[in-house]
Amino acid sequence: MTKQHKKYMKIALDLAAKGNPSPNPYVGCVVVKDKKILCKGYHTKCGKAHAEVEAINHFISGAKIEKLQNQKKKKKTSIKKIKINKALRKDQLRGSTIYITLEPCTHYGRTPPCVDKIIDVKPKEVVIAMLDPNKRICGRGVKKLREAGINVIIGILEEEAKKLNKTYVQYVTTGKPFVFMKSAMTMNWKITWGDGRNKQITGDKSNEFVHELRNKVDAILVGINTIMRDNPQLTTRLEGKETKNPIRVILDSKLKIPLSSNVLRDNNVIIITGKQNRISSKKKNYLRSKGIKVFVFKEERISIKKAIWVLGKLGISSVLIEGGARINTSALKAEIVDEIFFLVAPFIVNDKNSLGVFSNNAGNLHFKKISINKLGKDFIVNAVPRY
Repeated sequence: MTKQHKKYMKIALDLAAKGNPSPNPYVGCVVVKDKKILCKGYHTKCGKAHAEVEAINHFISGAKIEKLQNQKKKKKTSIKKIKINKALRKDQLRGSTIYITLEPCTHYGRTPPCVDKIIDVKPKEVVIAMLDPNKRICGRGVKKLREAGINVIIGILEEEAKKLNKTYVQYVTTGKPFVFMKSAMTMNWKITWGDGRNKQITGDKSNEFVHELRNKVDAILVGINTIMRDNPQLTTRLEGKETKNPIRVILDSKLKIPLSSNVLRDNNVIIITGKQNRISSKKKNYLRSKGIKVFVFKEERISIKKAIWVLGKLGISSVLIEGGARINTSALKAEIVDEIFFLVAPFIVNDKNSLGVFSNNAGNLHFKKISINKLGKDFIVNAVPRY
């Protein structure tokens, strides 16, 4: 039976990974009866139906479409909707086994509690990969299912489920956003060409990976030097895919950001600055009038650690640092980085004006996990720092 549970839970985990629900968790659901999958679902994005509701509703009320081939002349395809007896469909779910990658929720948020939907269809068993660490839920969903007479099994592919939801788990248990760091560089750790060219170092596959990463996080964080040097958009661009643009967070201690900067084309921006003078105070007020959030720290020098915790209090659960040497070094020294992606192009730049990925005072850096894989023409190094 455990082998069968793992088989269907793996399907649920693969489904969950298709979603983009941040700051909500990734959740997938598979409903099985008599060794046959009746329906599947996953949480597509925040505010949409949760995985269990998606699967059940699709089965009960999703009209089947039957394609009928017209044998005459051009063989045009007509579509006929078949009426479905919803009560009968719902009854077919009775006695099923429901596989869910995360304990079903018990509270009202943007959507109603999933546990009630599950109880309503009367499954005989619910198999859950992991308990929800959110203190509003943890154990309550399981308790409610058992009180309804439903057998509950917990812990099937638990580690895989925790890995999938690592950003969510950290955020709901600590309040600290999960921090990724990304740097594209040459084999000798250079992140710019040094001759003034504003041209990416790594190839198309690496660029696509970066945009996939941006699409999954709540915020991108850079320093003012990156804005001044590159004038980036910091948006998500993936051809043929539905995308979301993360919040752009800029650390700018003296509020030097030019008002013509690409990142200021909309107000999906947070600027964190330091002590104000008369000129910067005027700019701060102007930016706020445009709907841009400006946070003023009492200190002249911004603490990146403090900035990350402020973002957490704003409901931001994951941050991607795409900074230069100063920001990268500060983040690692502050021990806030949880995972690193180094995208390495297969060449060396020997220009004295080229910039490195870290400052000279970065110190030693050790890792507890590391993997290296090919990514198009480049290599991707995925590492977890050891502090």
